[in-house]
Amino acid sequence: MISSRHAHAHAHAHAHVLTACCRKPQELGADDVVPYFDTGLDPVRVVVAAPEKLLVDGQLPKRHMRLATEYVALAEKWVKAHGVDAEIYQTFGSTEVFPPDDAEIIVDNTATGTTLRANQLAIVDEITKSSTFLCINRTVHPAFIFLHFC
Repeated sequence: MISSRHAHAHAHAHAHVLTACCRKPQELGADDVVPYFDTGLDPVRVVVAAPEKLLVDGQLPKRHMRLATEYVALAEKWVKAHGVDAEIYQTFGSTEVFPPDDAEIIVDNTATGTTLRANQLAIVDEITKSSTFLCINRTVHPAFIFLHFC
């Protein structure tokens, strides 16, 4: 079994095989990799957040909204599961600055919630938790994994 001490060296030596990802890469549209080793580094929650002033009794209002996120696949799944009427816009960083002018709600990751609070955003729901995993490309033969990492 690969130890956390050697994870970085293995990742560097076998970059074509390994990459950093989350616990459930398929939820992010990364169907070509599978989680292999949880490094335990950078734990985060992926949450739905909205401006505190928008919420009605701590809940999202029942109306059409714009949702900004880097996690489009997760957001689409959440919107569908919760029956939220939302148009989803993909962002490329700094998602927390979109509300209230460019989006009413966001799906973003947070470790402590500090940035969300600084932007007067309240967490409405938690979609998932994750940390940094080493992931392996699905096309890698199991013998390669055994020979190099066990």
